[in-house]
Amino acid sequence: MIFFRRMYAWAVMTALLTLFAAPAAAQYKPRPLNDPATGEKYHIEGGADFWFPSTDILVISGGTGALSGLTGTQINAKTDLGLMDKRLPKLQLTLRPARSQKFRLEFIPISYEASATLTRTIDFNGQRYRVGLPTNTTLDWKAYRFAYRRSVASAASTWSRIFRSPAR
Repeated sequence: MIFFRRMYAWAVMTALLTLFAAPAAAQYKPRPLNDPATGEKYHIEGGADFWFPSTDILVISGGTGALSGLTGTQINAKTDLGLMDKRLPKLQLTLRPARSQKFRLEFIPISYEASATLTRTIDFNGQRYRVGLPTNTTLDWKAYRFAYRRSVASAASTWSRIFRSPAR
């Protein structure tokens, strides 16, 4: 009997505490629909990052013109030419002229230089390069990326991208 009285007392106290609980000041409040997401109140945003690509690049070039029947050797830029992995800079710029529009620009300058001695015979562009020949390798490439984004309230975002990567 005492057990049931105690259970009844605990149940009544729990019910009273639950019914008279005050709301916490940190409770969730829904944001108005016209309020942008956190961090989306900017007009210009810039960034600089590092990119860590691998130099595992493979190149094959057979003969051209009168040498068109000759096949080339598969050349590995890291093991055959001595290119080393390194970090490359990456620059970003975002312009936001209106709430629903963004222009993005990225630029990655890719540049490698190396000197090595050939450890195997290589056929490249119809010419044979023998073992022990010193080589100098230069790779200079600028990668650009431009993107335009327009968000439509009733549909998903629409992306139009134009990529430009001229080789030098």
